[in-house]
Amino acid sequence: MKRLVLIFAMLVFVAPLAAIPEPTAEELLANRRRFEQLRKHPEVLAKLRDDADDFFKLTKERRRQIVQIHKDLNQESAATQARLHNVLDRYVEWLDLLSKADKDSRKKLDEAKDKNERLALIKDLREQRWIKDQPKAVRDKIARLEGAERKNFIAKEKHDERQRKLEWTIASRFWSELEGRRPLPTKVAELSPGVKYYVENYLQKMFLTPEERDQLAKLEGQWPQFPMKLVALADKHPAALPGAIGPKSMAELPQRILGALVNKLPNPKKVTKEAVDRQPALLARFLKVSEGEWPRFGIELAKAAKSHGVIFEYEYLAYNYECLTKPMQDFMANKLEPALDPKETLRLTKAKDKGWPDFPQTIQDLANNHHLHVPWFILPRGDTNWDNYRLHISSNLDGFPDVPQGRLRDFALFELDPGQRARLNLAVDDPNSKRRLAEEFFRARPLELRRLRAADQGRGQPKATAMGLEKAE
Repeated sequence: MKRLVLIFAMLVFVAPLAAIPEPTAEELLANRRRFEQLRKHPEVLAKLRDDADDFFKLTKERRRQIVQIHKDLNQESAATQARLHNVLDRYVEWLDLLSKADKDSRKKLDEAKDKNERLALIKDLREQRWIKDQPKAVRDKIARLEGAERKNFIAKEKHDERQRKLEWTIASRFWSELEGRRPLPTKVAELSPGVKYYVENYLQKMFLTPEERDQLAKLEGQWPQFPMKLVALADKHPAALPGAIGPKSMAELPQRILGALVNKLPNPKKVTKEAVDRQPALLARFLKVSEGEWPRFGIELAKAAKSHGVIFEYEYLAYNYECLTKPMQDFMANKLEPALDPKETLRLTKAKDKGWPDFPQTIQDLANNHHLHVPWFILPRGDTNWDNYRLHISSNLDGFPDVPQGRLRDFALFELDPGQRARLNLAVDDPNSKRRLAEEFFRARPLELRRLRAADQGRGQPKATAMGLEKAE
C-alpha cells in the first residue's frame, strides 16, 4: 500500500501538468529545469527513479488505475487537490510510524482483501492508539463499556478533546487580556455599543436563521465559545451578499434604514418619520416596494434606494461602488480589478448596472476565481480584533491557489538555493512565509498556476496522458 502511495506522489512531483493531452515544448522545458535542480540532490532523484521502476513493475490494470486517480484529482479545485495531497502525506507518515511500531498490524493492513476492510482496520488502529493516549480514568471507563454505549462515549470524548484544543488556540491569543483580567465579551449585552447595535439590528434580526440565533443564545456567558460563534455566524452572513433568508417588510428593517429612506424623499410631508414609525408599510407603498417575499423585497428596496441616492450602512444591499466600505473599495481598485481579464471586467460592469444582488455576488465569484479573500464588512471593529476569534485567519496565499504543504516544502528544500531561501526569509512562526514561498513557487511554475486557476474557474481540462505514461502501456 505504501509503495502505491509513494508512486502516486512521484506522479504528482514529476507530472503536475498531466491534465493536458501531450506535454508541450514549454512544459518539457519546465520539467527539464526541475530535473536539473534535482541533480543537486542525487538521493531525491534516485528515489524518484526507484518509484518509477516500482510503477512499471505493477500490472497494467493497476498502472491504469493510478494514472486515472491522478487525472481525476487534477480536475478538482485547487483547494480540494491541496487537501487530498495533504491527507496523502499524513497517511504516508502514519504508515511509516506503524511499520516501526507494529509490524503485525502493518502486515494485516497490506493483506486486507479490499478497501472497506482496509479502512475499517485503519479506523480501529487509530482508535486503539487514541485510547492508549488517554488518562487512566478514561481508559478504564472505555474498558467497562460495550457496543453503542462505548462508541458514543468515545465519540463524545474525541469531540470534547477537539473543542478544548480549539479553545486553547483562541485563548493563547488573549494572554495579556487574561493575565490582566480584562473583561472579554461573553454575551451580546457585553459588546461595545457599535457592535451590539449591528448584532441586534442586523445580524440577529435579518440574517440569522432561528437555529443560528438559538446556537448563539445558548453560548451566552461562555468565553471564548460565544465570541467564536458570533464571528463564525457573521462571517457566514456578510451584509452585502444575498442570503437564503432576509426581511420581507419595512417593519423588519432597522430604524436607521427607514430614517435614511425618509430623509431622502422629495416630499417629506407625505411620508414623515413619525408616520413611518407608526406604520412602516406606508413607506413601502410610497416607494412601490412589494412586501411579503424575500429576496424580492430586498431587490426592490435596493432599486428604490438607488433611485433616491440612499446608501445603507454596513454595505447592506450594496448596489454599486459607493455602497462599499473603504477597505472594499481599496480591494476592488488594487487587487480584484487589476486581476480581471477583459471578459471579466465586462461581467463586473454589467453586474454593477444590474445592482443588488448581482453586483456583490459577482465580486465574490470573480474573487473566488482569482483566489482573493474579499474583505466584506462583517462586524464593526470596535476595540476588538475579530481575527483573533477565527480558527483560520484569511488565507496567507491571497491571490494564489492552495498548494499542498509537501510540495511547498520540497520546492523550498530541493529547488531553491540557500540564497533564494534567505531572500524569502522563511520562518515557521511567520504567517506570511507560506505566501512568499507560494509566490516563488508559482513564479517558477506559471503553467501550474494556469492549470489550477482553470480548474477553479470550472473550465475543465482536456484528457490527460500523464506525460506519456499511457503510451508506455
